Amino acid sequence: MKRIVRIAAVAALVAAAGWGSYTHDRQERDMTDLMSENVEALAAGESATKIVCWGVGSVDCPTTHNKVEIVRISYAPY
Repeated sequence: MKRIVRIAAVAALVAAAGWGSYTHDRQERDMTDLMSENVEALAAGESATKIVCWGVGSVDCPTTHNKVEIVRISYAPY
């Protein structure tokens, strides 16, 4: 009788582990904001449509070649 109970317990554990793995694989994976921006930038190619530079710092602004703190480049989808 103990053997049957052990076999049933092991079978239940294996079934639970299998079900957990199955449901975990089927869940949608959420993309972070950074991942979404990277995908959009890659899909847009290398043609920037809007470049905005802010502040005073050590970064070169691509349009004015002044030293700025922040450069924001927006890409347009095709």
